[in-house]
Amino acid sequence: MRRLIGLAALVAVGCGFDPKAGVLSGKVTAKGTPVTGGEVYVVGGLGNNEYAATAVIQPDGSYWMDRVPVGSVRVAVSPPIGANPGDVVPGPGIPPKFRDPTTSGLALEVAPGPQTFDIRLD
Repeated sequence: MRRLIGLAALVAVGCGFDPKAGVLSGKVTAKGTPVTGGEVYVVGGLGNNEYAATAVIQPDGSYWMDRVPVGSVRVAVSPPIGANPGDVVPGPGIPPKFRDPTTSGLALEVAPGPQTFDIRLD
């Protein structure tokens, strides 16, 4: 039994699970319609010690990210990047104010473990 518990702990560490970090998931919508591409950015910390986590928005508007540091964070949503560096695909319903965490108005307090944070870009 001890060996099984130790193996489970090793597998969890190997997969990047951190019981002291947050796991965020949810849906990104604009005017009630799923946003079908882009990325969700989570930024937090103080001064120059900021950290970030990102997640790709799936075709159904859902996203999932793990290893999100616990604490107050700001959130931004970025449109998909084009094939060439510097190209930005027109945002699928992503208003410009939501592309910057300092202007998006999106924020939350991340707690350890899984939590849902749906993002409405209205």
